Amino acid sequence: MRDLWIPLYLLACLILGGASNGGFFANGVLQVLGAILIAWALWQPSSPQTADGRIFARLLIAAVLMILLQFVPIPQALWDMPTGRAALAAEGAAIGLDYAPVFWGLLPNEALKSAVWLIPAMALAVGMLRLSAWQPQRLAWAIVAAMALSVLLGAIQLGQGRGSLAYLYTITNVGSTVGFFANSNHLATLMLVSLPFIAALIARQFKTGKEEFNVLFIAIGLGLAALVITGIVVNGSLAGFALIGPVLVASAMILVRSWQIRKASLILLPLVLVGGLSWLLVTEEGAQLLEFEELDSSGGSRQQIWSHTLEAIGDHLPFGSGLGTFSEVYQRYEDTDKVSKAYINHAHNDYLELLLELGFLSLPLMVAFLAWWMRSLVRIWLNETDNPFALAGAIAVGTILIHSVVDYPLRTAAISGVFAISLVMMAVQSAAIGKAPKQPDRAPDQA
Repeated sequence: MRDLWIPLYLLACLILGGASNGGFFANGVLQVLGAILIAWALWQPSSPQTADGRIFARLLIAAVLMILLQFVPIPQALWDMPTGRAALAAEGAAIGLDYAPVFWGLLPNEALKSAVWLIPAMALAVGMLRLSAWQPQRLAWAIVAAMALSVLLGAIQLGQGRGSLAYLYTITNVGSTVGFFANSNHLATLMLVSLPFIAALIARQFKTGKEEFNVLFIAIGLGLAALVITGIVVNGSLAGFALIGPVLVASAMILVRSWQIRKASLILLPLVLVGGLSWLLVTEEGAQLLEFEELDSSGGSRQQIWSHTLEAIGDHLPFGSGLGTFSEVYQRYEDTDKVSKAYINHAHNDYLELLLELGFLSLPLMVAFLAWWMRSLVRIWLNETDNPFALAGAIAVGTILIHSVVDYPLRTAAISGVFAISLVMMAVQSAAIGKAPKQPDRAPDQA
């Protein structure tokens, strides 16, 4: 049972943690269980860590310190600097509102709420780093099972129509397939990241399983891949359409042991990604999808949201507005003539949102994290590792990072949980990889 706690908790996150701004009871349960898991993991003797594991742990500690910084008081003189804070202080004084005591974050209560919502992902990362009682294939099965169940639930939602009781959240994309999520785009993310884990399970079967079951695993894998492709087509997510090609190609590389083919695929994958994006931007079908998503989006297009967010970023540098303050700050930059009952709660670009909320201090952490991920990705990709789950984790992280340019999948416990376990798989499961890449395959000598 010790080996099952982390996979079961991940499965619970995937089923209960599908909303970024709703499902408070379900997310509260995940947060309580996550806090218990963190305490238990820290109480236990730590398992040995690789160098990559230690670097990732330091990045995790730096992120926690940045969160704690939001509750540190700052001198009044910093508030008086010509930034968005000074404008807020002047507006507050005009109506008798005093921002005292003054903290690094404008709204410490919102920072606390945001920190609490990060507990599930933190629990999975800390649990995997501290404990050895977990197996990557069980985590992969949890992701694949949640994906299949979510697609099935989405089919029920679509079949029953807009009045379906199968929609789990009040604020959701009614009329679309959302599964266990509130946002249809986040279901697309889960379907995409399940593909490399399906490939990893097949690769593990080829290496360690009984040969007579290989054909069965291939059939199951092809069936699950077909389910994902069908689900993305029905779901209609732009990110799903743009990323399905690169993710399929990358996932297929998990089954390829040739160093030369994997090296060539590093050039092919960006080309496939550019092709997917070009299809959306150039073709008539892509234009129709773009128009549909803009009409379906409340509060305006992504370009409008990003423009207002960039303006807010400029006003609140260098300190940022504080963790969790986006929705409150963004309202000050909206066009008052176009304001409706709908409101924008995220920037639909996690990088811009982090820069607004955390200021310049977020840049070194983001750069350090992306550098670590890219280094680990290349190191894993160009070596024939005995563990395909490190490759699957690298592909899943890349998929989520790209999707985060146009959306906010990491704001849900479900996707942030997959993100966390994928990062630890990269850091820990790549321990057997040598520093130098394996030499290209050579033909055997002729007699």
